[in-house]
Amino acid sequence: MKRLLNLLGAAALACTATSCIEQDQKFTLNPDGSGKVVITTASSMAGALGGLGGLGGLGGLDGGKSGGKLDPGALGDEMTKGMLGGTIAEAGGIDAWSDLKITKGKDGKSRGTITGWFTDVNKVTLGSAMKSGKEGKGDAKATPVLHSGKDAAGNWEIRLSGFDSNPAPSDAKPKDETKPKLSAEEVEAKVAEMRGQWGLMKGLMSGFLTDMKISVSVKPSGTIKDTGALTSTGEGEAGMVVDGKKMLDLMDKVISDDKLAAGLAASGKGIDDLDPTAMEGMEKEFSKQLFGKEGEPRLLVTPGAPLLDFQAELAKAKAAPHAEIDALIAKAKEDAKSGKNPLNLNLGGDDDDAPKKGTGKKNGKKIKID
Repeated sequence: MKRLLNLLGAAALACTATSCIEQDQKFTLNPDGSGKVVITTASSMAGALGGLGGLGGLGGLDGGKSGGKLDPGALGDEMTKGMLGGTIAEAGGIDAWSDLKITKGKDGKSRGTITGWFTDVNKVTLGSAMKSGKEGKGDAKATPVLHSGKDAAGNWEIRLSGFDSNPAPSDAKPKDETKPKLSAEEVEAKVAEMRGQWGLMKGLMSGFLTDMKISVSVKPSGTIKDTGALTSTGEGEAGMVVDGKKMLDLMDKVISDDKLAAGLAASGKGIDDLDPTAMEGMEKEFSKQLFGKEGEPRLLVTPGAPLLDFQAELAKAKAAPHAEIDALIAKAKEDAKSGKNPLNLNLGGDDDDAPKKGTGKKNGKKIKID
């Protein structure tokens, strides 16, 4: 569950910082766990423009350096490349990337699509384009997107890892028993603080998150017998879709509901780190809000013939030219290392041009900057 909220949080940050996005991850899975994932990211400045009044208009995104003449179309293209690059640069368990495409749709949105090929879906992790300060392929602590294996009855089970109340072994985390408990008065004060913060944030976020949509779907090789809390998304496939409105409604419910708000406050979390796993008895409520029905987000499948000739497709992907993909990954790693967002925009704080404390140079000589 927390993985989903982290994913949504990264998307919300991306929308708030730059433009509103859609991201779709479509998995095609063979019974042996091999397969492919097609990742599509779409972005447009249209939704973000609805919330830019408080930032001084479009030019406010770069601290006014452009004189308000930023090109929304170009920004959308750069945002798409940045989000897609960040996702694949931090991915783990992918044997090869192929079929990179950046296109512009009739709706004005910039769309980036890429295909990842993997030998074992249980090792596939996909990064967040908004992470910074980390470099390298894959995050050792990242949760795999899917878990494929057999349930207690011997059925082929495919689960969205980290979303359910019965996590895969790699998801399991020891309980933190050292965290001090808050008193009733402290919980009450924390709830009041969170409600004040949410009152200030909600209007702005509503404008930015209008077009946000995150979806994950799976097409297994076989017949789906049970979709659990997931929803059919096409012939022989199922998954989940969470849009900006659903996310806002979820946050609104948590903050306005006395029991949920108190549970969040008592857990030591806040609205910037929403984690229902830390709130006793709240996971079922969150699942119902997010998925629209109770149950585990998993598929039960009767295995069939492989949908993919995996080794042949993998060889083809490895043999294809990769210069454009390599450049996209290199830029995303550099941005992450320097702490920049995908558009290198000034989102507040220190002026990039202001001298920093430490040492610098003046007329070719080292000087001390206080």
